[in-house]
Formats: sequence, C-alpha cells, structure tokens
Amino acid sequence: MKTFDYFKRTALVVFLIIVVLGISIETVRSEFLFKLTTNTNASTTVAASSLHGLDQQAFNELNNENFLILFDKEEGISPKLASNLAYTINYMKKKSQNVEAKLFDGKTKGFETIIIALQDLSKIENLDAIMTYVNDGGRVFFAESPLVDDSLYTIYRKLGINSIGPYVNEKGIKITSNILIKAKGMEFKGDFIENAMVFFELNNNSKIHAVTDKNNPLIWEYTYGKGKFIVYNGSTLQEKTSRGLVAGALSLINDNFIYPIINSKVAYIDDFPAPFGDGKATNIYKEYGRTNQRFYRDIWWPDMIKIAKNRDLIYTGVLIENYNDTIKPPFNISVGQEKENLIIYGRELLKLGGELGLHGYNHQSLVATYSKSTENSLSEGYKLWESQEDMQASLTEANNYFSNIYPKYKINTYVPPSNILSAEGRDALKKSLPDLKIIASLYSEDPYDKSYVQEYKKSDDGILELPRVSSGYHYNQVMNWDIFNAITSIGVFSHFIHPDDVLDPARTQNKSWDQLYKEFDETMELIYSKYGWLRAMTASDAGRTFEDYLNSEVVFKKDKNKIDGYVNNFHGELYYILRTTGKIGKLDHCLVTLIDTNTYIVQAKAAHFAIELGDQS
Repeated sequence: MKTFDYFKRTALVVFLIIVVLGISIETVRSEFLFKLTTNTNASTTVAASSLHGLDQQAFNELNNENFLILFDKEEGISPKLASNLAYTINYMKKKSQNVEAKLFDGKTKGFETIIIALQDLSKIENLDAIMTYVNDGGRVFFAESPLVDDSLYTIYRKLGINSIGPYVNEKGIKITSNILIKAKGMEFKGDFIENAMVFFELNNNSKIHAVTDKNNPLIWEYTYGKGKFIVYNGSTLQEKTSRGLVAGALSLINDNFIYPIINSKVAYIDDFPAPFGDGKATNIYKEYGRTNQRFYRDIWWPDMIKIAKNRDLIYTGVLIENYNDTIKPPFNISVGQEKENLIIYGRELLKLGGELGLHGYNHQSLVATYSKSTENSLSEGYKLWESQEDMQASLTEANNYFSNIYPKYKINTYVPPSNILSAEGRDALKKSLPDLKIIASLYSEDPYDKSYVQEYKKSDDGILELPRVSSGYHYNQVMNWDIFNAITSIGVFSHFIHPDDVLDPARTQNKSWDQLYKEFDETMELIYSKYGWLRAMTASDAGRTFEDYLNSEVVFKKDKNKIDGYVNNFHGELYYILRTTGKIGKLDHCLVTLIDTNTYIVQAKAAHFAIELGDQS
C-alpha cells in the first residue's frame, strides 16, 4: 500500500510539474505579460534643472577657441573640405571661421589654429604672416597636399620637408601614432583610400603619424620656432569618414586639447522581430538541416545573444510586420507565426535590456515621388507609394499591430527600409507615430545619392537624427576605418545588421553562418578591447545621451598646469577626450581615465570641473 501511495504521489507531482510548465510556456507565448511592458521614460528630455558653470558674460569671455579655415571656392574639393573641417570642429563645440584665401588679411591674433584647406598656396597673399604666426607659437594644419609651385618652395623647409619629388597617387594608410585613438599600428589597405599627393623626403625631426602602403609620408608634424605645423599630404579629408584624422591632427598639435564626445555604443538589428517564414534557404538547410524559422530560433539568435553578453552590446531591434509589397490600403494585420515572433523575440530582446523600434509595416521605402534616389531603389524591387496618406495608413497599422501586444510600450525609434526616406515619408512618420523621437539611417556619404544621409543633430521638428556608422557581419578594413574615425571624432559606435543577410549567398559572399559569426564577433571584440569605455545602450538611451551632449555648452580655461572646464546646461553624464603630455594630478568634480598614450576620457561630475597637470613631457 505504501508503495502504491508513493507512486501515486510521484505521478501527481510529475503531472503538476507538467501543468505548471505548460502554463509557463503558454504565458510566455501569450500576450499577457507584454500588456504590462512599458518604456514610459524613453522620451525623457533634458530637465529644467540643468546647471550652469558660469554666467553668460563670463562664459562668452572664455569662449575663445577659434579656428580659421582658409579655402578657395574655385578650387576642386576645397569648399567641401572646408565644410567638412567646420563640421568636425563644430562637433567639438569650438568656433570656426571659413575665409576665402584671397580675402585673408594676414591677421592671425585670436586663432587657436589656422587650417589651410586648399592646394594653391599662391592664393594666400599673406603667407608670410602665417609663417610668423607659427614661429611665435601658433599652430597650422595643412589639410590637403599643396601644389608644387614657388609658394611651396619658399616655405617647404619650415614644414619639415627636405626635398620635393613628383606627384603620385598612392593607396592605403598605415597609422604610426595614435592620431586615431587606439589605431597605432593598424593598416588599411585597398582602393577605398587613395590619395593624390606629392613625394616628399622629410627632415629627420619630422614626426610621422601615417604613411601610405608604399611607406611614403602621408601625415607628419614639425616644430617651427615656438609653434607647430601638421601636414596632410593627401586628398581625402573632405570625406566624413576621415573626420577622426581631422580631430586627431588638431588634438596632437595643440597643447592640452580637450573636446566633448557623445560616448555611446549602439547595435541595431534591422528587420527584427520579423516574419522569418518556413522556407528553406539552400545554404542554411545544407549546413544545419533546418528551415529558416528553426535556424533563427536554434542557431542565429542564441549566437547573437552570446555576442551581446561577451562583447557588451545592447540590441535595438526594429520590427517589420510583414514582407508583402502592399502600398495601398487595406493593410492587413499579421497573425500566426508573425505575431508569435514579435511576442517571443520581443520578450527576449527586452529581457536583455534592449529596445524595440519600427522599420515599417513592410519593407517598402517611404517614397512617393520619382527622383534619382528612387530610380536606384526601384531597381531593387521597390514600389513608389501613390500618396503620403497611404504611407501614413501603413505606419498606423504597424503601430496598432505593435500596440496590440505592447500597449504600454512606445515606439521612439524608426529606421527607414534600405535607409531610404523622402521628405513626404518623413512627414508621414511625424503624423503617424506620435511618440517618435529618433530616425536612424546612415552617417557616411552615399556615392549613389539614394540614401537618407544624416548628421548627428536635432531637426527643427524636434526629431533626433541619430545615424548609423557601420554595418554587416563581415570583418573588413573599410568598416574599421569608418568606426575608428567616428570614435575618435565624436565618440560613437553605431552598427547595424540584417538577419536575412545570412540567407543570401551574394550578401554573405558565400560564407557560412559559422564564418560570419566569427567575423562579426571579431569586429565586436575589436571594439570591446580597444574602446571598452564606450557606453553600451539602446537607441533611445543614445538619444537622451546625445541631447545631453547637444544642449551643453562648454568652455575651457587653460594654463600650463591646469584645465578648468565650465559647462552651461549641464545635465546627465558628459564626457570629453583629453590629449595631453602632462601628468594627471588633482581632480575636482571629474573622473579621468587613460585610454591611450597621452589620451584620456574625462567624465564631468559637475558644471565646473578641473584637472591639474604636471610638467609636459
């Protein structure tokens, strides 16, 4: 009898366990828990209690870091180069003044650095004044390889040049210093960096920061009198992806140079969650014996979670409701597997600390008017919307679909399909997504002129433009170049991938998922090991971080042994890059961490912070 009772109790316990597990699984798969999920703080803006380090008059008196950019509007890339230089300096929250070379009157007083953004030095009538300025302690940055003419011959020795050779075109770049933070020793080969330059033989006292693939000097620094020159012997600084070199050059020739950065690290998964379907991609089924649906569930997503945990990533997934090509109402709500994916993957993404944003009702870019950009997008199988109202109806359906599962969760982030977005599409977003705070597209220039290319800024309508810098699973030098430059100039890592890339042999370059996984992990490990100070966050958190950076104003009072920072509109956590050869001493209201040789990240803890410095080495 006791034996019978024992088995009876055991059977009952097993039965109860099965019931509880069943209820748990169904609860996870159901919508109940998600009705309670919220991100009500996601749209928090800068508090009214922001602090000020100085009154406005005192602040203006100290705001004296001014950069003079000389350019020639008739010369090739000079206007674009001058504009790119000004953008870089503006991100540093310092002043710049663009002046046509022929209008330069020779007055140099009051400029932190003079930047020569043209080749033909004969256009600068007061070139002698610039030489005197450097001899007396000023800094001059040649941002383009100079034209070989009489003007160059009158000054070349002062630039650290021993002899002048022929014009050459050379590829690649080898970094020989930390002009790009943590990039010393890195080589970037291939056609993507090609410079028109002059073959120069340099003085032994010239400090070389970068050379070409053939080891010819590309960037060097030279002391003249009490001041310094830095020369970029190339033709690519007009590109946004070279802004880190500009920031590095300015910070290396100016003593105790400090500038604000955003300090954010964001990883996007576009088209996620999405309807993966039960198809069988040949490459995936051959390798794993699984349908697409099971591959993503059993292999891809666990691998992505592993990378996030090991490499300090927080994913922002931007969902798509379905992959139909419907561009006219009615826009039918998705059910079944599509909805289940949003529930299961959405729950797990949020559990990891991630964010859910929107990619669209479907993958049709919000474009209604034929243009050069739509010509490119249509060739990839996209359709033109017939009206803005149809766009709005599709977005409303996607928002309702999402809200039905997550009624307390607000969509703050939108990523345009294929990174294409028209003006009318942008207006449709504003009218359809009431909680929209961020549009995240592309930072780098698009040679095909089809993408929605952004600067980091707050638009007039209040939307934050928060572009992505890099993309893909592949480990490659082009992407690393973009990443290193963005981190050095604005302190941002922003990357995106697509789950469905792994299904397409063209996009995978015929690599298996195991190979792609290893390459993607290699890239993330590179960033984690070199830039561990970057703060991993969601897109919405990055938006708030960016607003803190954007709204703050900062000036610095410097002497040989101390830097005082004064911040108006101080709010949240603010960070700065400091380049100095001085030994860090007493700190007031800040934390200072060494991140590279003579390079530090500074976290300000108050509207007035101070750093004492030892003697310069």
